Amino acid sequence: MTDQPKAAADIRPEPETVPPPPGWYDDESGNGKRWWNGKEWSDVRQSKPDRDQRDNKGSGLSIVGYFLAVFAPLIGFIIGLVLAARGERDGTWVIVLSLVFGFLYMAFIL
Repeated sequence: MTDQPKAAADIRPEPETVPPPPGWYDDESGNGKRWWNGKEWSDVRQSKPDRDQRDNKGSGLSIVGYFLAVFAPLIGFIIGLVLAARGERDGTWVIVLSLVFGFLYMAFIL
């Protein structure tokens, strides 16, 4: 078998791989994000926020929910449902507090 040169139509250039654009990407170590400058990874990293920091932020709606759970249990109950739907842990407590005060008000009024 002889080595024959390939015809020009048979030679195809290697496809170029285009690197992703610069930006923040998930770090392979799973510890947050890392900066890609478009050519290589830099040493700049963003760590994930601690779980405690995310959970303890609280919201103004939570405070209003607790207040209304005591003084207007029906409205507090509705706010508790909204908080629970958002995944905030205060939602459950606002609902429970609203039910307790709602039953207390009904017991003393009726």
